[in-house]
Amino acid sequence: MTRILILAGALLAVTLLRNVLPFLIARIFGRAIGSHALAQQPDEIHLEKSGPNAWKDPNAVRPLASPLLERGFRDAGIYQVKELPGLTLQLVVKSDESMLGAIYEHPKAGHWAEVACRYQDGGSVTYSSSRPTGLAQRPNHPVINLPELDTGALYEKARAERPKDRALDSVSAFTVVRMFERAYAESLAYRKQTGISAREVGEVATMRKAA
Repeated sequence: MTRILILAGALLAVTLLRNVLPFLIARIFGRAIGSHALAQQPDEIHLEKSGPNAWKDPNAVRPLASPLLERGFRDAGIYQVKELPGLTLQLVVKSDESMLGAIYEHPKAGHWAEVACRYQDGGSVTYSSSRPTGLAQRPNHPVINLPELDTGALYEKARAERPKDRALDSVSAFTVVRMFERAYAESLAYRKQTGISAREVGEVATMRKAA
């Protein structure tokens, strides 16, 4: 559920590839670029409570948040991330279904929404309105990218398709911030341990050029 945040933090390095022979540069320098990008990312993040004035473009945020609130999600606050300047997000929760939603605004990555749940075995599944990032999937943490769906349809698909043979981890407006921060830390630790391959850097550069 936090994979794109890691990508967003690395966009500056990857942007260097957009117009200068991305495949060749990625093949030669890709892993070093990936390692450098990861090294710049904080191991942990801390959400700081904010308010509606934090949005740069509230008109872009409203159609992402409203469908979830209309379907019974509870607003859990608008936040900025001290360690990731420019990022604003809103968290919403549907405790009776153990689901959380997040609406993001980032100066480079734009606006997108995600609906996710975590399982008691430590895994998770995320349905995102963002395009695929080019990064390999983390085992037991699939991200299903469906940019063609509005947020309401994204939620309905997540509720219908998420695995039902595993115990869900509960979430509430009181626990979602810590859950989100922990999910980022776990995801970043995995990425730093496994690294970003030259192939992944090439995929990211290609997708950025096509965007």
